Amino acid sequence: MEIRRATAEDLAAIVHLDARVLPGHDVIPVGVFAGWAAADPDAFQVVEVGGRVVGYLAVLALAPGALACFEAGEIDERALGPGDVLGPEAAREARTVYFFSVARDPAHPEIGRALVAAAEACWRGGARFPRVERVLATAATVAGRRMLLRLGFELRMEADRRLDGHALFELRLPRSADVVH
Repeated sequence: MEIRRATAEDLAAIVHLDARVLPGHDVIPVGVFAGWAAADPDAFQVVEVGGRVVGYLAVLALAPGALACFEAGEIDERALGPGDVLGPEAAREARTVYFFSVARDPAHPEIGRALVAAAEACWRGGARFPRVERVLATAATVAGRRMLLRLGFELRMEADRRLDGHALFELRLPRSADVVH
């Protein structure tokens, strides 16, 4: 098993994986993913087993206007374009990030913990988002909702109040000044 940064060639495999595990209306088109990855090449990571992509995760830092609309439930993530995703330099200054997705091939349950650990590494002391204080996430499935609650996320807004139809969750992290060394 290898976890690595996704390449442009991996995006079709990511969409195919989403199509296997998500309701059809929740599958994000490859062009949207390509725009996000162009804006932030570090946004997606994939898990490979035997040279095949069997899982992925995506963590994005959104531009302030897009973040406000997303948080308020006024925008569907499919409407987020490349200009709504911060590039790597600006992302390092982000105080809030969006844990967009984590998905795995159902035939590979053994990669689940590694995917979650890789996602948490993005926001818990990682070089990618060293200033992050809040992580937002949505859940498209019951399993996704359970995972977010196990990770310590709290429900912030129910799905029926959001344009995207997904409940919004939030994880508050200790600020670096609050951490005792």
